Amino acid sequence: MIENVAIPFPVSENGTLDLAKQQKTTDVYISIRQTKKSLCELRAQLSGVSVVLDNDEYSTEYLPLPMLFEMSKGFAKYTKKYGNLHSGQYPVYSASSQKPLIHLDTYDYDGRYMTWATNSFAGTILILNGRFSINGDRGILLPKDDRTDLDFDYMKFILEPIFREMAKGRRGDNGEGEFTKLYPSILEDVMIPVPVDHSSGSGKQCTGIFRCRLLGADGRQVPSASAQLRSMHKQLLASAVYTGRGGLAAKPPPPLEGARWPQAIPPPADGGGE
Repeated sequence: MIENVAIPFPVSENGTLDLAKQQKTTDVYISIRQTKKSLCELRAQLSGVSVVLDNDEYSTEYLPLPMLFEMSKGFAKYTKKYGNLHSGQYPVYSASSQKPLIHLDTYDYDGRYMTWATNSFAGTILILNGRFSINGDRGILLPKDDRTDLDFDYMKFILEPIFREMAKGRRGDNGEGEFTKLYPSILEDVMIPVPVDHSSGSGKQCTGIFRCRLLGADGRQVPSASAQLRSMHKQLLASAVYTGRGGLAAKPPPPLEGARWPQAIPPPADGGGE
């Protein structure tokens, strides 16, 4: 079988093997491998980190998720075949958080809402805004009684780790090959810690900015991990050497300290955001 393996080589204009481009490509792959190793080390460090809020101005109450939101799944009929028959401008989101599955000529929701993947990487939360629909691989959290005292960004950071922990099914190494499920019925007993402002007499959630500390497993503060991620990302954006699957930039990468990332990787959050 190995006799039939074909190996792609960069060639020069005259058709000969281009040694310089081979070496340049090798440098790129070495840089990517080094970057992956560094990310795995940072991932291991961050996995033991907990976030502690440093704000004593407001008390926190644990409230049942069903008390705050109605939970429901989308329509299973929204498939690619259905999209071909009812094509339009309004997106339909499925399990993927990257892009819509199809676009329809109608929509089910109009506004800003939290949604979560019920299949695949179950429990990952995506905040959607505008006119859209979801299919059976995504659920939606609808605020009860049209309440407006819930900060969705806060809720996402609180709920997503809980949802991911509750997801059932196969989990792959480093998230690869995962197929988990998380249906609304599983979430009925979830309790949410919500900051509440009793001083105003409203009892509403406080939506202000909270100071926080990152604590490691030993209880010591570890501010370096997220800072390293942000620093590496800024370096990557400055001169990416990897522009997508199989895409390589022209110039070779510097050593590990200046390694570049794929441009498709979103920047680590500097304290919030979707």
